[in-house]
Amino acid sequence: MGRTNNPKGTTAEQGKRHHGKVFHLHHPWCRDCEAAKRFLGERGIAYEEIDIERRKKAAELVMKLNDGMRKVPTIDIEGAIGSGGKFDAARFEKDLRAAAAL
Repeated sequence: MGRTNNPKGTTAEQGKRHHGKVFHLHHPWCRDCEAAKRFLGERGIAYEEIDIERRKKAAELVMKLNDGMRKVPTIDIEGAIGSGGKFDAARFEKDLRAAAAL
């Protein structure tokens, strides 16, 4: 699938703060995606990176979660949330709290 990322010094189990799986759907060249990765890492949230340029199904999911737009970064927690577009730490934190990931 994609690459799993655990925050520094954590195991996969320690990094998970919820029972669902976190997916970070991104473009490798996207600055906002890099900010989202730092945000997740700083909060100890394990996630799986999925490059939507390489995975057609992931690109389709991003569009489904973002009203037909190809917005990244998109964070998906078992379908519970889908934040896409310009990185906004406050919005991401709100979405993650709503999905019980924080």
